Amino acid sequence: RSLSRRLFKLLLWFVAGSVLLVLLFRWVPPPGTMLMVERKVESWIDGDPIDLKRSWRPWKELPDDLKIAVIAAEDQKFAEHWGFDVPAIRAALAHN
Repeated sequence: RSLSRRLFKLLLWFVAGSVLLVLLFRWVPPPGTMLMVERKVESWIDGDPIDLKRSWRPWKELPDDLKIAVIAAEDQKFAEHWGFDVPAIRAALAHN
C-alpha cells in the first residue's frame, strides 16, 4: 500500500510539473529544444564544440505558411482530431 501511494504521489508531481512547464512556456520562450540538446551532445562526442544560437520571434511575426508547415510536419492530421490521434497511437502501440 505504501508503494502504491508513493507511486501515485510521484505521478501527481509529474503531472503538476508538466502543467507548470506548459503554463510557463506559454509566456516565456523555452531555453532550447530537444533538437538543440541532441546537436550539442553530438558536437561533444565528435570533439567539435558548437555554439547554439537562436532568435525567438513572436508568433504574430511568423508567416502563416511557416506556421502551417510546422504543424503539418509535426502532425499531418492536426485539423482532424482534438489533440490526440487515437488511431495513430494505437497503430504505434501495436507496431512497437
